[in-house]
Amino acid sequence: MSSTVPSLYFRKACQMLAMTRVGMHWGLKKISIR
Repeated sequence: MSSTVPSLYFRKACQMLAMTRVGMHWGLKKISIR
């Protein structure tokens, strides 16, 4: 069980990173379109 906790945190961090990356990408696209 102790080995699954780190992987969960890692997965959550990766998800957050991907979400922020996508958000930044879309934000730049919107700015460039404007």
